Amino acid sequence: MTLAELRRAQGLTQVQVAGLMKIQQSNVSRIERTPVQQLELATIQRYLGAVNADLRLIADFGGNRVEFGIEAPAPG
Repeated sequence: MTLAELRRAQGLTQVQVAGLMKIQQSNVSRIERTPVQQLELATIQRYLGAVNADLRLIADFGGNRVEFGIEAPAPG
């Protein structure tokens, strides 16, 4: 699922997400067009917080998994 698909599944527009992130709609469009692997973790965290999704980071060390839950910063 892409970021745009996730946003639409939450019933949100780019304008609404931009308002929640306190950025311009054009920046939300740019975020959604950029491959996730090229985005900064902080950007992904803020975006997911705006669409009411949790971010989990999983590190796998040869079968040993470590999962980190990363809470989105409060809006505002």
